[in-house]
Amino acid sequence: MSNHDTIIAQSTPPGRGGIGVLRISGKNTQSVSKGILGLYLKKRHAHYLPFLDKKGNILDRGIAIWFAKPNSFTGEDILELHSHGGQALLEMITLHIINNYDVRMAKPGEFSERAFLNGKIDLIQAEAISDLISSSSKKIIDSSLRILSGSFSVKIKKIMNLVFNLNVILESYINFPEDIEFLSKNNILLKINEISDKIKYILDNSEDNNFLTSNFKIVIFGKPNVGKSSLLNVLSKKNSSIVTDISGTTRDILREFISIKNINVELIDTAGIHETNDKIEKIGIQKAIKEIKNSDYKLLVVDSSNTKNCPKKILDEYNHIIDKNNVSIIFNKIDTNNHTKKKIIIDKIPLIYISTKKKIGIKMLKKHITNIINGRISLNSIFFVKTRNISLLKSSYKQIIQSKNNLLNNNIDLLSENLSQLRILLGQITGQITNNEILNKIFSSFCIGK
Repeated sequence: MSNHDTIIAQSTPPGRGGIGVLRISGKNTQSVSKGILGLYLKKRHAHYLPFLDKKGNILDRGIAIWFAKPNSFTGEDILELHSHGGQALLEMITLHIINNYDVRMAKPGEFSERAFLNGKIDLIQAEAISDLISSSSKKIIDSSLRILSGSFSVKIKKIMNLVFNLNVILESYINFPEDIEFLSKNNILLKINEISDKIKYILDNSEDNNFLTSNFKIVIFGKPNVGKSSLLNVLSKKNSSIVTDISGTTRDILREFISIKNINVELIDTAGIHETNDKIEKIGIQKAIKEIKNSDYKLLVVDSSNTKNCPKKILDEYNHIIDKNNVSIIFNKIDTNNHTKKKIIIDKIPLIYISTKKKIGIKMLKKHITNIINGRISLNSIFFVKTRNISLLKSSYKQIIQSKNNLLNNNIDLLSENLSQLRILLGQITGQITNNEILNKIFSSFCIGK
């Protein structure tokens, strides 16, 4: 597929809605406009028009907007058609355009990719667009908007300029030692320290956004009939799980989604973990163990009337599937004994006493979950960036530390090589230095129509 093709995609989510937006980008956009609308549009003006087929029959009536290159998102001519939001209608219009004009369906992220290739945005900003769309947190939204405005890119590009200027001086000296007045070691060290400080500042004020761009997964597990499903129902305020006195009611994975402090939380109810000869129960238990291992946090539910509050002994049974630093023990059914609602810490493990039946201690538990989530977020972070960029920044910092050591050892050739590698690493962050395989991987994760 060529980047010179004219492409089309639905930019609004699939399904039924009040409006649906089709976006067309490329050199044939003008001919599509003339064919389906009957005229060339005035740029950046909304026109209410009928959308026509080749015979002049009306497909729909809606809003059309024309964005002339280079003043568009992709840097190409763009036509947006805002029709009624029925999915069948949108697909009919899309197929009509593909079948009658030289237009093909866009790949995921191809509009953003073209914006990057045409110099409208850099790779950092392109990734911020993806995060803005998929964000499950206000923190990510705020950070993505800052990055999209170019603030993160500016910091990286300033460092790249410092590295480039120093590298030019060193390379010139290496190649023409008799003609170039070399900087003193102290002056070079000052420049290296300036670069080092700027990279460290970004690292100290950035955080991997993988946690905040996906749901925070909390798995609820334990033995049968301890109240796991009841806890899911109470926390989600839904009756998703069947609750009975019969042991092993839950045999498959059940999921509910809630929002806590603007963070999307995925609650996962699992089959009771115990020894059984039931084939179906065994499958459910295997699924439960997989979810426990893949979760961000774990709530181990136990029956407070049958369990002593010794966390190490309780957790010993699950040593093979949990990290003791990543779990809280929920003592349920305190309405049936003399326990009162409370939260205590024993051996660094939180113990929380509740009753799902009487809804005792639920607010306390939610506050505990909020504290767990907040503990995973650095409140001082300015930027939440991709794992890819965090890794490149860490590698960049290693290169600048090595360059400092090479300077102190008077190894100018290796110092210059460090700076060359540093330029490559920083260029990979902005997209100035990259390859098609990396680009395809990045943009393929975008939604179609963006």
